[in-house]
Amino acid sequence: MEEFIDDRNHAAPGDDPPVTTVARRRVKQGREQEFEEWLSGILAAANKAPGYLGSEVLRPNDSEDGNEYRVIFRFDRASSSTLGRTPRSVSTGSAS
Repeated sequence: MEEFIDDRNHAAPGDDPPVTTVARRRVKQGREQEFEEWLSGILAAANKAPGYLGSEVLRPNDSEDGNEYRVIFRFDRASSSTLGRTPRSVSTGSAS
């Protein structure tokens, strides 16, 4: 999981700036549908989180991405971004 906090605004210590969290997951071939179902639940939970601004799912295109999914979560403040922290490996056989 990667987090990017925009430091161009030079937030003061103790501030709670907006944050974008990127989750990357590799999905085993043949398990894509199972992963998509799991992902649907994650996105539904994110939608209910305080400070949630939205998300994007970047699905692999052919074999170029090595079956890697990227999910971008946006939150209005860094303290809201803990939802995006998911286990590195899930029962769907994904791992980053």
